[in-house]
Amino acid sequence: MLTCILLENWRSHEKTELRFRKGTNLLVGIMGSGKSSVLDAISFALFGTFPALEHRKLSLDELIRHEKDFAKISLSFDWKGESYEIIRRISMEPGKRRVASDAEMRKAGKLVEKGQTAVTKYAEQLLQVDYDLFSRAIYSEQNNIDYFLNIDPAKRKQELDTLLGLDRFEAARGNAVTLINRTRSGRKALEEKFSRQKLDEIRKKEQDSLSKCASLENSKKELSESASKTAVLYAQSNSAFVEMSSRKAKADALRDAISRAKGAIGQLKEELAGKEPGEQVFAQLMEKKAAAEKSLAGASAALLEVQEKQNSLSKEAGAAESRLEAAKLAAAELDAARKELERTLAGKTPEGFSAQKQDAEKENLALSSSCQSLSNEIRKLEEGMRSMKPGLSQCPVCRCSLTPEGIIHVLDEYKQEMARKKEELRLATLQKEEKTRALAQYESTLRKIDMMLQKQKMLEKGAAPLDELSKQIPRMQEEAARAAALAQSRRQDVEKATSAFQQLALECKTLEDLLSKKNRLAQVESALNKSEGELVALKFSESEFEAVRKDLEDKRLQAGKLSSELKSIEAQLKDAREFLALAGSERSELEAMDNSITKLLKLEEELSIYKNVLLETQAALRREVIDAINTAMNGIWPMVYPYGDYKGLRMSADEKGYEFQIYDGSWRASELASGGERASIALTFRIALATVLTPNMSILVLDEPTHNLDKEAVAVLAHALQYNLPELVEQSFVITHEEGLMGSEFASTYRMARDKEANGATKVEEM
Repeated sequence: MLTCILLENWRSHEKTELRFRKGTNLLVGIMGSGKSSVLDAISFALFGTFPALEHRKLSLDELIRHEKDFAKISLSFDWKGESYEIIRRISMEPGKRRVASDAEMRKAGKLVEKGQTAVTKYAEQLLQVDYDLFSRAIYSEQNNIDYFLNIDPAKRKQELDTLLGLDRFEAARGNAVTLINRTRSGRKALEEKFSRQKLDEIRKKEQDSLSKCASLENSKKELSESASKTAVLYAQSNSAFVEMSSRKAKADALRDAISRAKGAIGQLKEELAGKEPGEQVFAQLMEKKAAAEKSLAGASAALLEVQEKQNSLSKEAGAAESRLEAAKLAAAELDAARKELERTLAGKTPEGFSAQKQDAEKENLALSSSCQSLSNEIRKLEEGMRSMKPGLSQCPVCRCSLTPEGIIHVLDEYKQEMARKKEELRLATLQKEEKTRALAQYESTLRKIDMMLQKQKMLEKGAAPLDELSKQIPRMQEEAARAAALAQSRRQDVEKATSAFQQLALECKTLEDLLSKKNRLAQVESALNKSEGELVALKFSESEFEAVRKDLEDKRLQAGKLSSELKSIEAQLKDAREFLALAGSERSELEAMDNSITKLLKLEEELSIYKNVLLETQAALRREVIDAINTAMNGIWPMVYPYGDYKGLRMSADEKGYEFQIYDGSWRASELASGGERASIALTFRIALATVLTPNMSILVLDEPTHNLDKEAVAVLAHALQYNLPELVEQSFVITHEEGLMGSEFASTYRMARDKEANGATKVEEM
């Protein structure tokens, strides 16, 4: 049983707390006052959704009250002696347009589950009711209580089959038929591709290929053994050949060394014939060479010293000549600068030009002051003219009385005075501009004179050493000439010393070469004797080497032949295996087709059986469910409709549809009933659905059940809700705008109101 719900910022509810009791709980209010929001909140608390949210008529962010950033629901209920509380919260993420949600389930105040999905699953397992069943059997949506009475029997059958879950059997049967057709089409397509004869032929070829592979494997094994033995013999022959080749290489090298030594000995003896080089003569020549080298070094040092002095004198003379040319150029420029200064001064002095500039500055300043004074006087005259407005009775300057003619006279005097002042200002401005140009000319001339004087001082400094350099340069040139003559003498001394040294060096080199050849002859003769001894000791035989080489070549040819035969066998074996693989793949494909055809045929039979079983099960279950509903309605009907004219109520079913019938001695269509009687039929059917489909929960929710009901039907429904419904359903919730439903026997009654124009919050009053 639901005991309490607390809504915070849930749609139109700012903070609403409702306490529910056993029996019928009534919520009354105008349209839009927030009644249906309470039922939506109950569904959302239990299962995390409700019809409008499930059908996307509303989004999560629309559940949060306007200008609020979160909404919260707390639903308390008792179940099998235990108290439970479900809390669900939705909130806008800061800075984002996304909605976050969370939930928790508490049992006796202790947290038992957390998270939206986990809490929903816990509630469904606890109550043994899921949202689908709750929305179909317990929760009657707004204006929907008599919905099933107002539609035609065929549509009623379709809708009730969906409500009772029987449509799933029809859908399953349709799927089975579709699957049977697909299976049959698939089987026939495979049968068109499959060939039993081809499968037998492939199996025979595969067996022949297996036999061929076995034969080739045996041949390969025999050839491999022969090749291994030949490889061992080849390795032995190759080892002997390598050893013999090494001895041959040594013998060839020794014979070559002997031949080269004999040739060298003959050449050296020929070069030394008739020549007997002595060590003593060589030593004397080396002493003479050393003395000549020392003499050459002394002459070279003396030449270097004279050359350095000559270079120094030449550099000094060149630098002096450059300075002389610069002084001559400065003297010429100085003369030109003096003449230009005389032309610029034109008989005046720089001081005279400065005095003229100062006079011009004073005159220019006086003219500027005069122009400023005239401008001020003109501005005052303009202000006086502006103040002389028509109708002025008193002069603003002298405060004397004025007539209109007097104003005109004063204005004429102002205009004449202003014209005179403007002419004076124009003439003063022209004089000032002329003085300004003259002042600029004085300043330019003074700057030019100053630059000329500075340049003259610089040129006088550059021309100062001209006389001194003219005397100094001839002396430097004489010293340089003497140094050049001395250098020529020293150069001749060096040439003589060089010639003597080179002659002695050549004689020493010739004698040194003869001594070296004599020593080389002795070394080569010694090496020749050694090589001849080693060749005899080696005992190498060309015929023996040739025999070993021929044996190795025979073994190589034999190994090559075996290798070629082995490769041929392996190629045949590879082809046979590839054919075997292809044949096996094709055989497997055909066998798979054969197996698939057999399986599909069996599946067709099983699906046909399944389709028939579904049809029988659907019919049997429909009978059982309708019988259960009819049994429940016949037990409920007398309590909801306590009159004697209609003693029974049932729902009949055939292939065309479902029909509600009432019994007054014979079964009649429910369409003959009045509005109140139809309201009782609708309520009875709703209660029967809830008790049959959700026997454990014993809760019924009716939203606006009075829709389309007249006053008589409303009165009948009100009586049934207050007095009869609590005996059938432990707890029910009724939402209505119909004040006529209100009565004293409801378990609890809440009136809801809201200022919709101001978007106000829902206000709740318990009656």
